[in-house]
Amino acid sequence: MNNNNEFAVKNENAVFNRKGKLSIYTVAAAVILLAVLIVVNLIVASLPSDITVLDTSPNNMYTLSETTEKYLRGLDTPVTIWYLCSGGEENDKIRNFLDRYPALSDKVSLKVVDPVAEPNFVGKYTDAELNNFSIIVEGAKRFKVIDFYELMYYYNEYIGKMTAEELNMYYQYYPSIFTQYKTTEFFAGDNMITGAIEYVCADFVPTLYTLEGHGESEFASLVKDSYIGNVGVNCSSLNIAIDGEIPADCTCLVINNPASDITAAEAEKIIAYVDGGGNVMLVTSPAAAGFENLSAVTAHIGMSAVEGTVYEGDSSKHYSRTPQYIYPTVSSDHNAVADFVETGYTALVPNAHGISFEGAEGVTVTELLTTSEKAYAVTAAGNGDPHGFILAAAAEKGESRFVWVASAEFAADTFLYGTNGGNFYCFCSMLNWMQEGYKSSLPEISAIEMTANTLTISDAQTNLWGNILIFAIPGIVIAGGLAYWIYRRRR
Repeated sequence: MNNNNEFAVKNENAVFNRKGKLSIYTVAAAVILLAVLIVVNLIVASLPSDITVLDTSPNNMYTLSETTEKYLRGLDTPVTIWYLCSGGEENDKIRNFLDRYPALSDKVSLKVVDPVAEPNFVGKYTDAELNNFSIIVEGAKRFKVIDFYELMYYYNEYIGKMTAEELNMYYQYYPSIFTQYKTTEFFAGDNMITGAIEYVCADFVPTLYTLEGHGESEFASLVKDSYIGNVGVNCSSLNIAIDGEIPADCTCLVINNPASDITAAEAEKIIAYVDGGGNVMLVTSPAAAGFENLSAVTAHIGMSAVEGTVYEGDSSKHYSRTPQYIYPTVSSDHNAVADFVETGYTALVPNAHGISFEGAEGVTVTELLTTSEKAYAVTAAGNGDPHGFILAAAAEKGESRFVWVASAEFAADTFLYGTNGGNFYCFCSMLNWMQEGYKSSLPEISAIEMTANTLTISDAQTNLWGNILIFAIPGIVIAGGLAYWIYRRRR
């Protein structure tokens, strides 16, 4: 009997020992597995997002192009991408896309900024109101602002390519177009942001300077917003009296309707700039005829201002009952207005003075905008004799180009908008002739179609699949479970 008890106790101890060892092994294995998982998690967390985050979007929206990958891997200049998120709330799609950039280059850093918490941040880069989720790409030399809606564009089968702003306009006035013709959304973030990184890292970008210090008119916002940035030209202000010299990166100096004369020293520096191959755009009012130092600059390139305001005597050549608002004849054979002539638009030159050709050695002067022979100048002394007047002219001296528009209002926002684009295209055509904008060396990166393909099914198919998913499949699972339970009970 005792032997049996001893055997039972030994057997129980053996079982206990085996269970204890198994428990220890289990706990040890669990601890080791947990440690392994933590290490693996840390390793995975340190990997770039292009490896750890799978792109499951339609058409691989978040996969950067080969062009971008190659460019970023060779990038040797630090770049910061500022991502503007009001209230700190991010757009997950845009963030997922932006994360790919620092993942490909340690020279790129991505920083999220809350413009609500930092209200002065955006003002350091632009006066424009940016939409939420906009982006600012900044390098050591310059920066590039990309509004959120610039990352997308739309293509309508009837209208063609549109910006988000144009889409809203067309949809407001012509909604039927969007019901009759398909509109597709495209994401152009890859091309926009990679191009911006290349731009801010470029060694040289053309810069247009507007002269200040003499009561000059503010440069038209339409030109700055819709032209300057789009052609790859920087725009900055310059006060020669304070800054001392015309900067080396100045590809065009704009003197926009000064209210007072420049100094003799400034005139000498502008003349030296022209002789060195610099380009000048001069916009003046009739008051400029009395500016001695500015007249010295224009005389250097063979032109001078005619006193008085020009009135057009041919009623078919001026705005209704306003003879000082002149529809000019546009030169058909000069490149300064060639782009404008091709558009077929009409320009309007208001309150202009005339320009006379005096001639200068080594300078070629060409009229761009002219009146009819019935035009006349109105001065304090009265009306002059009718004859033709030059309202805008171009001069070339070596590599230097000079354009003079003798109407202060011609390039003001009021007339740029009020002429249905006529003055805008004419003025921009002149600027195009004077300087070439920055051009990317990268090939164009295709945009990604955002419109996902959808599965269309009939009402009958909807009912069929609804019954299968709601009743049939759950019923089969329940029946199978019940049958297995009955089977186990009978055993």
